[in-house]
Amino acid sequence: NGIGTVKLGFTVKVDSDQLPLVAYSVDWGDGNFTTVSGVVLRNRANPENPFILYHLYDYWAMQKELNSSAPVGLTCTGDQCIAKIRVKATDNWGAQSGYIEMTGAVRVNKPN
Repeated sequence: NGIGTVKLGFTVKVDSDQLPLVAYSVDWGDGNFTTVSGVVLRNRANPENPFILYHLYDYWAMQKELNSSAPVGLTCTGDQCIAKIRVKATDNWGAQSGYIEMTGAVRVNKPN
């Protein structure tokens, strides 16, 4: 039907001298971003306690976004759009990791 939800789980490895993590940003690859900062990030260096987010993808919205701003991680060919998700983190000194591309990609098919 051209619409689907993706669950993203990830952890961030931070040097103990740089803790706490103060922010992270997810580029969903479709022109949308989620940025989180604040106390919810404290004590989240444990890989057994990943960050979990959900995002809704829409084929027609992806097509529209590609034609207007061409996001970095978005390609559309034929009847399918592909979004590559990227994540970056910020430590308590303000240093940022830069965007790191997640393994795999989200594929959204054109509705019938």
